[in-house]
Amino acid sequence: QSRGGATSRLARRRTLISLIFGITIILMLTHIKTQQLFSVTDTKDDCLVSFGSYRGSKYESTATDAFRTSGETIGNKCLIQSKWMRVAQHQVQTLDNNHNQEMKVIDDWLWIDYHDRINVLVQDPDSSLD
Repeated sequence: QSRGGATSRLARRRTLISLIFGITIILMLTHIKTQQLFSVTDTKDDCLVSFGSYRGSKYESTATDAFRTSGETIGNKCLIQSKWMRVAQHQVQTLDNNHNQEMKVIDDWLWIDYHDRINVLVQDPDSSLD
């Protein structure tokens, strides 16, 4: 009886391993197909990932005075976009106030453009942050 039990456990183990292997293959194929559907590059913006074309305003920082103290966007790479928002990596040039007023470049300034909206924060007067 123990030999029959061992054979039965071995058969169940093989079935379980086959099932896990099959599910893994299905998940991998689904992931690849999803990447093909949603990683289509938008030729207008050359965005890395696009879920639709963002048609809202796209802002960049510009120097506001003759001394360029406020900084200025000198590069703009779209990372991800949808019809509702766009996330970009800006390259910003600004004065380095710590080192003799020299110009410095920040290469990884994340910038989010989105359609006009308001943000509302509501706080319950009875709540506390204990």
